[in-house]
Amino acid sequence: MNRKGFTLVELLAVIVILGIISTIAVASVNKINENTKNRLLNTKISLFENNFLSWAQDNESCFTGAGIDCLTMTCTTTNGLKNCIVTYNELASKHVVKYDNDDNQIINPANNKVMNNSTIKIEYNPNNRSFTIVETTVNNT
Repeated sequence: MNRKGFTLVELLAVIVILGIISTIAVASVNKINENTKNRLLNTKISLFENNFLSWAQDNESCFTGAGIDCLTMTCTTTNGLKNCIVTYNELASKHVVKYDNDDNQIINPANNKVMNNSTIKIEYNPNNRSFTIVETTVNNT
């Protein structure tokens, strides 16, 4: 007798194979999504550093002590170099960078946590009047 159709075993095999393929696809999409968020975070950090560096070059007087309307920074001087640390929140409050939302928050795209207290450390060399970004620390709350 010639019956048309699939047996139960054949259908179960197809379902198992489709399940394995979909599991692999979901894992790949999640990995791509995570990598994209991390790249977005790195791009955001670079943008903040570049904006702060540009601001510092335009407002050199804030590093020599003669500035008006300067950022609130914690500064130390070592070997003639002035090292200053500023938070993302301070940069945004002075419009050097922008907040991500109306709640005055800067959001980490990798984990959706607030990173207003993250810091950028800049070094000012008064001899050649140059600035260098030394370190960026991402703090999530």
